[in-house]
Amino acid sequence: MRIDLEEIFRQGLQNGLNLFLGAGFSIDCLNVDNEKIPLGGELAIELAEKFKTPKLDLTRVTSIIESKNKEELNDFLRRKFSIGNFDNVYKSIENLSLKSIYTTNIDNLVFKIFENSDKYYVNDTTLQGPTFRDRKGINYYPLHGCILNRERPMVFTSLAVASSFSGNPKLWGDLVRSLENYPTVFWGYSLSDPGILETLNSIKTTGYEKSDKWIVLHKENPEEEEYFKALGFNIIVATNIELLNYFKSNFSNKASDKKKKLSTKELLGEEFVPSNPKSVPVREINEFYLGAAPAWSDIFRPDVYKTSHYRVIQNSIFSEKDTIVIGIPGSGKTTLLMQLAAFTNFDGHKIILEFPSVERAKNIVNALNGEKALVFIDNFTEEVQSFLEFHKYDNITLAGIDREHNFEIISHLIDRNQFDIISVTTLTKTDAQEIYSRIPPAIKTGTLLSKAINSDEDPSLFEFVNLNLKVPNINERYKSLMTKLDNENELLSEFLLLACFIHYCRTPLSFDMAYSYFSNDISTYHDVYDIRDRLGALLIDNPLTLIENDTQDYFSSRSVILAEVIIENVQGHLLKRFLNTFNENLPPYKIVNYRTYRKKGHDKYIAIRAFPNWEDGKAFYEKLMINDPSNPYLLQQGALYLSFKQQHNEAFYWIDKARSMTRDSILSIRNSHAIILFDANIKREGVDVRSTLDNSMSILIECYRQDKRKLYHAKKFAEQSLEYFDRFGDDKAVEYIEQAKRWIEEELKTNNWHRGLGRILKELRQRLK
Repeated sequence: MRIDLEEIFRQGLQNGLNLFLGAGFSIDCLNVDNEKIPLGGELAIELAEKFKTPKLDLTRVTSIIESKNKEELNDFLRRKFSIGNFDNVYKSIENLSLKSIYTTNIDNLVFKIFENSDKYYVNDTTLQGPTFRDRKGINYYPLHGCILNRERPMVFTSLAVASSFSGNPKLWGDLVRSLENYPTVFWGYSLSDPGILETLNSIKTTGYEKSDKWIVLHKENPEEEEYFKALGFNIIVATNIELLNYFKSNFSNKASDKKKKLSTKELLGEEFVPSNPKSVPVREINEFYLGAAPAWSDIFRPDVYKTSHYRVIQNSIFSEKDTIVIGIPGSGKTTLLMQLAAFTNFDGHKIILEFPSVERAKNIVNALNGEKALVFIDNFTEEVQSFLEFHKYDNITLAGIDREHNFEIISHLIDRNQFDIISVTTLTKTDAQEIYSRIPPAIKTGTLLSKAINSDEDPSLFEFVNLNLKVPNINERYKSLMTKLDNENELLSEFLLLACFIHYCRTPLSFDMAYSYFSNDISTYHDVYDIRDRLGALLIDNPLTLIENDTQDYFSSRSVILAEVIIENVQGHLLKRFLNTFNENLPPYKIVNYRTYRKKGHDKYIAIRAFPNWEDGKAFYEKLMINDPSNPYLLQQGALYLSFKQQHNEAFYWIDKARSMTRDSILSIRNSHAIILFDANIKREGVDVRSTLDNSMSILIECYRQDKRKLYHAKKFAEQSLEYFDRFGDDKAVEYIEQAKRWIEEELKTNNWHRGLGRILKELRQRLK
């Protein structure tokens, strides 16, 4: 065994390095059928024999098979590369200070290695985007796809990756720049894999000195070593097992020492709730009442009121059930979460999380190792499987907080017998009086107002505060702000819109994202801070999680309410310009928590605002699909957008592609098909209109009966029944109204928090009078 520049190499192992893994890294492992993981040539022969193709190279063989048996090929590959057994010494890489792992392998070996780790978890950037303020997450870049991610295609040769450089040079430029930040070990490559290495080496980047890189070769070979040295590599000569044993012998995993009782920060790498209230930055309390997101300094003030919901939730926390807290926007959910975290006496760790991945959840469970923890998850519906992962463990007391509408979408996944579901939408009279009395006199009205004029609705906490402020409400204060900023300086308006849009999509804005967005307009990273500083108090450095010495800054609008006001009021042409720049400069792997982002970032409502011309909107969705080609939900949202724009033939074509891609198995897409069918015909004349509308209603009935998301389908069926009745008003229409009424009444029994259902039921009953 030999390592060039061994002492520098050892420093990298301790201070931070990347791994870049090729097929040779996995050759000592067995798959679930107890077979060796094949290299490219071996796989080509096996595929040719199984699928009866000519015995060509891997690229040609897979091209032939994909054209005829794509799904069967993918199923075969997922089993062939699913790791069953591997030498335990592979786990020694857990002892290293890992930053990122890049790989051209499609197997799940890396996930298996860290499956039970309490030090790291693997974050697939193609699904999640990069980690957010989380030292335990290793960003994983599967450049050829991965058997665990069915949303991305799998490719199998270095040539395939190399050829993609010309199609997306920005992506590969970003990759090379990230490799420059830390030393990198290329492991599992040989002279037969030159494409990826030569292309990476040829990319022009910033001109800064590149970090050291090593390549692992399995045996001495002077000619091969000379070639790799010409590409700038240092050489490691070792078998996989020799190098892994070297790591095992020289680097111990301190994180696995469980003898000492560790603090939350020592155990999990973060202090989620400040242990010393005096250490948090202080601000004027006026900012809290004027609409800024709650800060810890607000929470620890004795004059910030705890509403009546606080004790109800706290009582649930100490019960045998886990807790779900829901409310309309602006009902004070995050404030309650932080108050409960700060003031609930709990004999164990207290943790606040936002959109944790399942891998992150499992890592926390592993690290706790049975110790008690009170886990709060804000916006828990965005990663509901992570929420349910925590729910499995008796040592974890769980509370999830989110908006009513978001809970409605995932409520079918929740066992009502195991959770207390608490709505915090309404305020008691005592709550209202106490909150009013605590608003600073300088900004408070002289008389308490409990409801807006001409409104029957009880206001949310935020709306109540706004009613009782002397200053104009938040809509009036910020409605024209974007236009004013754009006239002053386009970069200022775009930075604010970027921060608000990302916040609106329920994800944080990292410095790296901001730098990429403005890459065509600025020359150095200092320019990002300059723009941010000129926006002043409109932005804050990102908020909830308290972690010291993070590797990069995060920005946010002052609150999600402000973000929504900006997005709702920005002029369409500004939003269009922004979205086009955003999707040009920010590929999915750059967007923090991408899986959450895309739910709102790709929504038809955003496209409707930005693209009044349907051809522009269609082009927008087509560009999105270049970066995310296997995502049927993009086709779904594009179809709904085109339907709204009365482009029904295009809409049917797109929704049919989505149905085909999913084998017509996703009921939400079938629901969208029914909606498009109905909207295209409800105002149309013709002999076939009635039967087409009935077909739409039948699809919704089928969706309701087959899907657990009863509420989702019942609401849409009721809405269409009302339109159907208003047009025809006959026995068939009455039949639909009666069916909708039965379903809505049934849903109200288990969803009595849902105010919208009451309104729908009232309308249905009126039609039956």
